[in-house]
Amino acid sequence: MDKRITDNQILGELGETAVKKIVLETGFIYENRGRLEAGTDGLIELRDRRSCAPLGKLLGVQVKAKTDGKYIRETDTQFEYVMKAADLAYWRKSSIPVIIVLWRQSDGTAYWKDVSEGIQGDERRLKFDKSADVFDPSCADRLAALTIDRRTPGVYVPPLNVGESAILNMMR
Repeated sequence: MDKRITDNQILGELGETAVKKIVLETGFIYENRGRLEAGTDGLIELRDRRSCAPLGKLLGVQVKAKTDGKYIRETDTQFEYVMKAADLAYWRKSSIPVIIVLWRQSDGTAYWKDVSEGIQGDERRLKFDKSADVFDPSCADRLAALTIDRRTPGVYVPPLNVGESAILNMMR
């Protein structure tokens, strides 16, 4: 029997490469897990774009790629994705937050969610908002918020996007 690399293997690599490109464009660090992985394709380490310092804040990433077609209940504004029970059980045991990124080759779209954000009563079902859940550099601060240790008061992660303008009128 001849050795084979399936179209699904190629598609998976394309999806991971697309996600890695987006992570790097965001200014973060992406590291592939390699061949020995059981449900987390890579790690994202946050990095302060101003000082270029890595922050030691990590996220696990699972990439799910598809060539084309619609997601479950997809409309112009939203869709759903159902995670495998074994995957969710594995991610829940993780010592770092885990996100899932859905990448579609036909239109190059990428959307993300924290895997713990399942719909109440059906924790395996994630509901994606096509405008709020786009996986691109604009999601940097939301990703950073996932890495905050909520057990420790006073933890601070600097804003990782360029910020926004504000007018202060607190002076006379």
